[in-house]
Amino acid sequence: LIVDSGSTKADWRIISLSGKSILEFKTRGLNPVLYSEDYLLNEIYEVLQFIRKIDILMVLFYGAGCTETRDKNVMKSLLESVFVNAEVEVQSDILASVFATIGTANGVAVILGTGSNIAFSSNGVISETRSGNGYILGDEGSGAYLGKRLIQDFLNGNVPADVSKIIKNSGINRDVIIDRVYRKEKANLFLAQLAILIHDNIGLPYFQNLVATSFDDLIETYLLDVDNKKDLEIGVVGSVGFYFQNFLVTAFLKYGFNSPNVVKAPIDSLIQYHLSN
Repeated sequence: LIVDSGSTKADWRIISLSGKSILEFKTRGLNPVLYSEDYLLNEIYEVLQFIRKIDILMVLFYGAGCTETRDKNVMKSLLESVFVNAEVEVQSDILASVFATIGTANGVAVILGTGSNIAFSSNGVISETRSGNGYILGDEGSGAYLGKRLIQDFLNGNVPADVSKIIKNSGINRDVIIDRVYRKEKANLFLAQLAILIHDNIGLPYFQNLVATSFDDLIETYLLDVDNKKDLEIGVVGSVGFYFQNFLVTAFLKYGFNSPNVVKAPIDSLIQYHLSN
């Protein structure tokens, strides 16, 4: 069983011993930093309805929020309590992005989904990570970052009239924002969902500038000090990178990097990596 989980959604694939994919499905994302152990355990138990009588011998779980040892151990313990006969291995989603986009090459892998993260890697081994500070303190270029900047401008009256109308017509106002960001759980998901509104209206100059400058912020904050830019393969995974890839490619080229290999979801490439290695 191979799992690639972000904070919003997770891809699950069951692979037979002969390397054939025999079942695939999606669930809500599992992030031990953002969600309680009770919530995570309930979500994992929900998976059993898909698996039924399949005997799972190994679980390879790659997840957002699984960078630190403590958080890895939380996920490992929860998975072991459900898949009692399986060997369980938990790694970060940034390692999955490395395997899926640059493999064993010398390069940089970037996650641009609900949140963002960056890893420098060579021969499939991560040497350094940057970003990954969460939607409050970082996540530049991510869906949550785009949404945060949009509502900041909206609340401060710094959006054009046409953009303000679009936001209001979507049912969002100050009261809704305060409630979703400060009173309810999963504020990061609320912010990230605004990336859909941005994408649907990307023809407007305000939204184009918002996306372009958010990717500039990502590169300027974490990658400007890189010397050997043209020697590095660049891989990007995540829906934000995928749907806004024209802006993303422009940003990387502007700062002297190679054009990135952009993948919406890493699960297929991740499986191929494991089957080949």
